Parts: sequence; C-alpha cells; structure tokens
Amino acid sequence: IDIQKIPLNDKEAFRLLSRGETKGVFQLESAGMRDLEQKLKPDTFEDIIALIALYRPGPLKSHMVDDYILRKHGESPTTYLHPSLEPILKETNGVILYQEQVMRVANRLGGLTLSDADALRKSMGKKMVDLVKQYRDQFIAGAIKNGIKQNIANEIYDLLEFFAGYGFNKSHSAAYAMTSYRTAYLKAHYPVEYMAALLTTHRHVTDKIVEYFGECKRMEIEIAPPDVNESESIFTVEGKKIRFGLSAVKNVGEAGVKVIINARAKGGKFRSFFEFCERVDLSTVDKQVMESFIKCGAFDSLGAHRAQLMAIADKAIRIASQKQSDKQAGQLNLLAPKAGSDSETNYSAYFDINKIPPWSQEELLKMEKEATGLYITGHPLVKYEKVIKELSSHTTETLNSLDEEVDVKIGGIVSDVQSNLRRGGNGKSEKRLIFKLRDLTGMIDAIVYPDELKRHQDLIQEDKIIFIKGKLSIRQGAAMLKVREVAPLEHAYEELARSVTINLSVTGLEERIIQGVKDILQTHPGNCPVFIYITTPENQKILMKTGTDFIVSPSQRFIEDIEEILGAGHLKFNH
Repeated sequence: IDIQKIPLNDKEAFRLLSRGETKGVFQLESAGMRDLEQKLKPDTFEDIIALIALYRPGPLKSHMVDDYILRKHGESPTTYLHPSLEPILKETNGVILYQEQVMRVANRLGGLTLSDADALRKSMGKKMVDLVKQYRDQFIAGAIKNGIKQNIANEIYDLLEFFAGYGFNKSHSAAYAMTSYRTAYLKAHYPVEYMAALLTTHRHVTDKIVEYFGECKRMEIEIAPPDVNESESIFTVEGKKIRFGLSAVKNVGEAGVKVIINARAKGGKFRSFFEFCERVDLSTVDKQVMESFIKCGAFDSLGAHRAQLMAIADKAIRIASQKQSDKQAGQLNLLAPKAGSDSETNYSAYFDINKIPPWSQEELLKMEKEATGLYITGHPLVKYEKVIKELSSHTTETLNSLDEEVDVKIGGIVSDVQSNLRRGGNGKSEKRLIFKLRDLTGMIDAIVYPDELKRHQDLIQEDKIIFIKGKLSIRQGAAMLKVREVAPLEHAYEELARSVTINLSVTGLEERIIQGVKDILQTHPGNCPVFIYITTPENQKILMKTGTDFIVSPSQRFIEDIEEILGAGHLKFNH
C-alpha cells in the first residue's frame, strides 16, 4: 500500500481511534492517551492533531481537555469573548490550544507584527513577566484601534497569558498526527500484517513483545510458536495468524537463523532433530542455540517432545558434528545409515527416548519464557484469572495512566528478580530488591526496600505468583510500584479480602441451605465481615451485614464449602 495515498477520512480508522484500540499506533498507545481517545472520539484529522496537543500535563491539569471534549460533543456551549476570536479558535472549540493561535490573536486583534507576536508567545511560555507586561500595553492599544473595548481586550490578553504556557506547536502536532493516523489506518485494515510488523520491529525488546502479544490476544490474532520448518527470521503472516520469528528467540543471532533458512532452502524441510543437527553448521548453530529452540518449541513439529530432545541434544550434536567432520575429511562411516533413509531420521536408531516423560505444563511454560521472554503456548496465570481479577485494584496495563502515590493492589507472577545495595540512614549498606510483576495484560517494575524486604523476601521468588500492595511511582514516564505488602496466592483471599458478599435468592431458598450457609460461616472464623445480598420474589434488592458471630476467614476451603451448597458464582470478595 502507498501510505501517501491513504485517505484522511477513513471511517474504520476513526472507529479504532474512538474505541481507544491504539496499542502500537504512533504516539497513541499509552493507557492515558487511549482513555482520552475514548472520551474525545475523534472523527476528523484535525481532532487527532488536537489530541496529541492536548495529551500533556499542562492541558490535562488545567481542565482544557475537559472543556475541549464537552464543547466538541455539544455538552457545553462554545463562547468567544469577542466575535474576532471565532475564526481563529473555532477549529479548537474556542480553546487556545496551539502556539500559532496565540500569535494569530496577537497579530489580528492586537495589531502586533508577526515578529512581535512570536516574541510574545515565547515570553508568555517562559513566564518572562516584564516582557509580558510590556506587550500587554501594546496589545491593548492595538485592540482598541481595532474596535475592541479595553475591558474585553484585557480579558483576551489574560486568556492568552493563561493558555500560552500550555500551547503546543500545531505544525509539530500535525506532523505527528499524520503518522498516528496512517498507522491507525494500517492497524484497522491490515491488523495481522500490522501486528507482525510491530513484533518484528521490537523483537529484541521483551517488554514490548509481551505488550503486543497481549494486544494480539485481545484482537484474537493467533501467534504460532517458532518452528524450524515454518518460521522466517522475522514475524511473518500465515493466513490469519502470525508465525513467531526465529531471530526473536534468545541466544539465536541473525547468523544462526541465516544458516538454518539456507539449509532449509537447499535441502527441504527437516525431518528430525538429528537430521537438523547434521544439515546445519554446528559452529554457528551451537548447543546453546539448539537448547533455546527446544525450550520454545521450535522442534515440536519433528516428532519428539521437548523433554526428549533436551535429554539427547548433547549426544546428537556430538554425533552429527563427527559426521560433518568425517564428510569434510572425505571419510565414510560404513555403519552410519544412508543420508535420507528412514533409519537416519528415526530417533530410536541412535537413542532410547521413549521412556522420557514430557515436561509438565508449568515447566514447559517456564522454559518458553527462558527462551523468548514470554509465554507462547499458554500462560501460568490463566487458571488463577478469577482470583486475580477479584482481588486486584488495577491491571499493569492501566498503571501508567494513574497519578503518583496512588495505592495499588495487583496480582501476578514474579520474574527478573535482582538485588542491589543502597546506603541506609545508619551509614551501612542495605539490600533492596527490584523485580518485574507480570499479569495477563503486561508487566510492571516493582521495588522492595530493606524494611519490607525483611518481611517478604521469601515470597519474592522467580516464577512465584503473588499479590503486592504499594504506592505508584512514576520515573521517566514509566510506572513503578514501591512495595509495602506481599501476599502469596494460596492465602490471597485471607490476607487481601476486606469483606465477602454471599448472593442469595428468596425464591426456592430452603431452610437446609440457609442452615448450611450459617454452619459454614461458623466453621471458618476469622476477621473478614460477611454481607448477605438477597433478591426477593418482588425483585427487591436487600444487603444485610451479618453479626460478629459470622466473621470468617475466606480460605480456599471456605470458598469450596460455600460453592458446594450454593454452586459457583454466589461469592463476591471486596478488596
């Protein structure tokens, strides 16, 4: 497609923008920006220019954004201090958004030359008080000459002074907006191809790969695992799915990928792991590369499972390396099977692998993450999705749109644990931990300081599923959590739930069920208050708090006991 010819009025592109589905779209992929898109609902190219200019700390904190949105949707009237302002501010719903508008108002209403208008813009933006005062007198005099009353001229100048500090260069915003719109168009019309290109571009940046994998899942785009017989170096499109690129696997350089693809092109697809070892240059595709491919499933299509291949990899490489050396020396091994024969591709001809059990699902996913930085064929958190949603206040995806020092509670899996030392108040060095917490939407960095570390160090282990509570910190535009409390998954409900609500219905509610619920509550004493939510036959909703005799410990056993009587879906945990 010729991006120069993309129309600027495409409905699908604007629908995508209005839904905030712009992960991977230039300048528009942050959670805060996507939230703003959904409120603004841009439907013209000019709206995208404004969107980029509005999403900055000044406009967001000064209510300019709210005024712009309300006026755009007709929920607040657009008014002008003087009719002469309308031609200049109409495109931004009466809000002074661009630096060019400041200059235009100064020039057309106040009679300043364009040079002076530019100097005024700079002096206002940099809070140069003396110059701002000097230009006020010049502006007022020019405005009066243009038929504007002095009091109105002063109000207009006050308006300029207020907004000039937040003004953005429109030409800069427009250039960004063009790229933003074009990438939104491509994502709307060519989603699979676009996401494959994004993954390829960021294939060596694990955090981005994780983020875009999540977006592909939301878009219902399947990502097929790497395969030595199907994958290219980069992420490629196969029908309606994306094939993982070989060069995105850790410890596999471009040189190794090139050797594999050339061997495949020359001799056809590989029929077995052993044949693969024989056909590729083992000085480039070494044991480390082989093990990375095994861990991520790149050999799965060749007949043996990953645990089997890992067990025989070292021996297979040695045998294949010897055969390559013999061939180069012109020697012939009379006992070796002929190239291409069934016995050559049959593992049992060389190894006894049938008794090797496959890895567990947990082990398999762990190996995939080691090799690629992410989980490909599944996710260890999927089976805990319910408890994580119930007890988390946010997802990692939404944290960047929050203000600093907000209290956050979030569940996920620990990875990339690192420790370092810092000098404490007593002059001694103290250890702190930094790690990543991954949930089903992405990941966030977390830091544990010495006091908290003493209490929680045993829980912060690689691949362990935990909940953390802490304060949000923003560093260089990225969110980080300062951890105060840590709770293990197995005790999450007991430690994090503030209360529990049991949903009951009066219709058909038997005495034995009521007594059964009462007995369970008394069997699990604890510190968590219990509420009973009842829907009457007349569809009345009643919420009652039980007495202190029924405060419970919401353990897994408590949940199982309640669900045995009432069935699933009758418990709600409040955090």
